[in-house]
Amino acid sequence: MPAGTSYALGRFRGSDGDDFCGVVIGADVVPLASLHPTATSIEELLTAWPANEKLLDAAVDDATASQHGSLGQHGSLGQHGSLGQHSAALARPAAEFTPLAPYRPGQIFQSGANYKTHVTDPVQRIAALGLPPAERDAIAGATAARLLGLRLADPP
Repeated sequence: MPAGTSYALGRFRGSDGDDFCGVVIGADVVPLASLHPTATSIEELLTAWPANEKLLDAAVDDATASQHGSLGQHGSLGQHGSLGQHSAALARPAAEFTPLAPYRPGQIFQSGANYKTHVTDPVQRIAALGLPPAERDAIAGATAARLLGLRLADPP
C-alpha cells in the first residue's frame, strides 16, 4: 500500500464478549465486515491477499475520505470521517476493545532446539560418577538409547 491510508488488521473482543475482526485506522477500529463484507476472518482475507489487499485499500481510503481529505480534527473516524451514518456508527476507539491474537494458525509446529541437551546432560552426569570405563560406557549408552527411543540391538 504505497499511497493511501495506513491501517492494520486485528481481532478484538467487545464489552459484550463477542469477538470480531477489525481494521485499525488511526485510533479507531472498524469491523472488517463493514469494509469488506465478504471477508469473515483475517485468515480468509489472507488466503487471497493480493486481491483482498486492493479491495481493502480502496475501502479504507473511501472510508477515511472527508471533505478535507483527513480523518477529522482528532484523527477519529467516528464523528469526522465520511464512512456514512451506518459505518461511522460502527467505528469505535480501539481502547474500547480487548485485543486478541490476530491470527489463528491451523497447525502449530514445534521444534526441539534443546533436544540434544536432554540426551547429553544425563550421559555427562553418568560419566562424572567415576565408574570404570566399560561400565560407564554401557550405562551411558543404554541411557542415551532410552532417551532417544532406540533399541541397543535391533534384530537383523
